[in-house]
Amino acid sequence: MGRESKRNIARAHHYIPQFYLAGFTSSGSKNGTLYVHDLEQLKSWPSNPAAAGHQKDFYRINVPGRSPDELEKILG
Repeated sequence: MGRESKRNIARAHHYIPQFYLAGFTSSGSKNGTLYVHDLEQLKSWPSNPAAAGHQKDFYRINVPGRSPDELEKILG
C-alpha cells in the first residue's frame, strides 16, 4: 500500500448521488442549500449535496491489486 497511502483516496462515498440531491436544493445546483432530517435523533439541519447522503467507506473494497476506492470511482 505504499503508493496508495500517498495519493488521495475517497472516504465519503455517496449512496445518494450529489446530482440527484441538487434537485432538492433551493437553487437546483450542487452549491445550493437543502435540509437534512435525522428521524432517529429527531434533528434537522441545513446542508448541501456534498455534505449529505454519504457514509464513510460505504463502497470500500479490499481486493489485492485494486485501489480501495475503485468501486467509488466507477460509480462516481
